[in-house]
Amino acid sequence: MSSRLSKVIALFFMFAVALSFLWPIFDIDFPWHVKTGEYIYTHGEIPKSDPFTIGSNGSPTEKFILSQYWLAQVLFYILFKAYGPIAIVLIKSLIFTSLIAILWASMKETPVVITAAVLYVAVMILMNYTGERPQLFSFLFALLTIVILERYRLDGSRSALFFLPIVMLIWANCHGGFILGNVLIALACSSETIKYLLFRRYTSPLNDKQLMLLLFTGLFSILISYLNPNSHYAYSFAIGGIGPASQIMEYQTPLAETLGAFAKNANFLYWSLMGYVLVILALNLRKTDITHLALVSFTLALSLTAVRYVPFFVLCGVIIAGRYTSGIGASLRYRHKEKVVLLLNIAVLIAVMIWAGGKIKSWPGFSNLSKIGWVRFNPQSAAVFINQNIEKANIFNSHNTGSWLIFGLYPKFRLFMDTRAYNSKLSALTTNISFAVDAEYDATSTTDALGELLPKDYGTIKIGVGQPPASGKTPIKRGGHTPFWREQLLKYDIDLIIHEGTNYFTGEIYPLPLRLIKDDEWKLIYLDGRVLIFVRDVPRFRDVIERFSLDKSKVYDEIGMENSPKLGSAHAGVYSSLAFALLMKGTSDDATVRKYIKQALYLDPNHLVANYLQGFMALKDKKLNTTKENE
Repeated sequence: MSSRLSKVIALFFMFAVALSFLWPIFDIDFPWHVKTGEYIYTHGEIPKSDPFTIGSNGSPTEKFILSQYWLAQVLFYILFKAYGPIAIVLIKSLIFTSLIAILWASMKETPVVITAAVLYVAVMILMNYTGERPQLFSFLFALLTIVILERYRLDGSRSALFFLPIVMLIWANCHGGFILGNVLIALACSSETIKYLLFRRYTSPLNDKQLMLLLFTGLFSILISYLNPNSHYAYSFAIGGIGPASQIMEYQTPLAETLGAFAKNANFLYWSLMGYVLVILALNLRKTDITHLALVSFTLALSLTAVRYVPFFVLCGVIIAGRYTSGIGASLRYRHKEKVVLLLNIAVLIAVMIWAGGKIKSWPGFSNLSKIGWVRFNPQSAAVFINQNIEKANIFNSHNTGSWLIFGLYPKFRLFMDTRAYNSKLSALTTNISFAVDAEYDATSTTDALGELLPKDYGTIKIGVGQPPASGKTPIKRGGHTPFWREQLLKYDIDLIIHEGTNYFTGEIYPLPLRLIKDDEWKLIYLDGRVLIFVRDVPRFRDVIERFSLDKSKVYDEIGMENSPKLGSAHAGVYSSLAFALLMKGTSDDATVRKYIKQALYLDPNHLVANYLQGFMALKDKKLNTTKENE
């Protein structure tokens, strides 16, 4: 009865897991991966330089990014072309469900109540790593590597070990995470060698032939992984990184993210799971295998360096800790044990069924899995508008929209910046243009832009500035009267700008659209609550301008449309941006404006825009009071 019930629980659990990961495409880099896969498939070669943007510089970083994921990208493209977005979503769900199924199987001797609880925590953590990108394959291959090594060490399964080189060869051409696999293999081989040489009396090491086969297969698996477009150079990127990691969320440490203002439940669950793994190993320290200690210690240490590595510890820690929880149920001695276990299992089944029922209720349905238009950074309608109405243009775009714009506009158009931001200089330049800086690394662009638009009748506002948008460097002052941002648009002959009014995450205003309001050289022709499109007023755009020209005060409507859905956010920028938009539109009473300013300052007392607007409202009040007194 207990065995059958356990199987039913496992079935419902896997059903809930599959639904948990069966959600529409959302990853910001996914379109870039599909388009790169399309290029490789149609041209029969890996691109040597970036075909999508003007930012190609032929750097080693660029070549690495364009080539390291080629096999996964081609697979993404083939599936996407043949079956659409739903194929990618199903693959994602299949991979994560397979991971959890493997972990469940590894804990088959563990009481079901513990297995279900631990794996539920693991699912909640992994749900933060569901981006549709080649990293999915690293999760799968990392766990397969551990399983293969464990099968051979514990059962002497040669057939399993022979799959190791195949796994490493495929992994090395799907994602740079194959280096982790090499380290896992090296740790297992070295630990088993140490056991054989030094601890033969106290442990049960592999025999001579078994150890030699492991060492040979392990070395061969590592060497065969060099058969990838970057060969051994991939290691230099793994050690040195491919960009300014401090500016990328996934490179934050778990501790920093947990202590940050926007900690997620997954951060606390990570520490809980870590505690579970460490306690289990500590309680079994005398019989804990050296190889297990090495693998867990490595993946734990790695996960503590950056949140992007947390899944590898989750997978490794759970499967190895499961080796030491199998005896928990058998070791407990008490009356009516079978009845208690049965009741606990029934309770677990009910809980799992409730979880699965909740997933069914909230599931978007297969029809919605085929839609990608809702994706936050996907200006799909804007791309359609450009394709239908613009024949040729040199486009400037922000970081966040680059990948989806490539998806919608390539090969007809090339963009300024790709979301991958592999060119650090062009990435910094993009930021400087988005912030419409007058001088490179200037930090005053936002308040300057506000000052140009707010009425001058009430006086001048002086306020300290925060950090520059691009770096902490000293502003580079230039001769002449051409602002830096305008100078760069001219340098790259930009004649179409597609840009958000505010930052998607924080709601902070981008100064560039504000500067364009007062610039007669640029005309607003499109907005949709996600992005604005400006074109330069030149002869070849005259027809487009005549048909679609909009009053530039619509920029304030765009700011409002982008931020209104975010009310309730913990970001001060949402409220300061709404306050500014309402103030400029003049369609709301001052009480609402003040309410938003007050909320922004409550969330961040040092918020630059909120303080600037508060200063403006104080000057306005002073002016009105003076007028009343004179009357």
